[in-house]
Amino acid sequence: AETFDSQGTFKQQHDTGQNLKYLIVYPFVTCSQKPSGGDVAQEREVDTSSPEYIVCACESATFKDMVVSKVTTYKQKKALLQVLQASAERFQEIEEKLISGVALSAAEQAVYDSNSGADTEKITWLQSEIKRMVDE
Repeated sequence: AETFDSQGTFKQQHDTGQNLKYLIVYPFVTCSQKPSGGDVAQEREVDTSSPEYIVCACESATFKDMVVSKVTTYKQKKALLQVLQASAERFQEIEEKLISGVALSAAEQAVYDSNSGADTEKITWLQSEIKRMVDE
């Protein structure tokens, strides 16, 4: 075991019995620092100002108003549909953890608390809007 002073150096050894030469290189290493706050700092926090959070947390009527006024193109609606489907899958995974009796992390609890519970209604409505857009 070498010290940190050996970083970026090498040593050469010659085994005369087997006539082999060894070159041992000591690379530069960085030690990771333990994050302050323990496990809580390692978890991904929920960004409550992100558009993804807002559309997943809002009620169905508010969601419809936002989509009509802000989401106008097909590409935007498809991207929003993917966000909603990913959110619904994540919410389902969290509910399965709760059903099995597993404790939730702080980030999972925040996601669970912020969900409006209308994901399937939003997804169905948005799919019908996309279909209507294609048909026109």
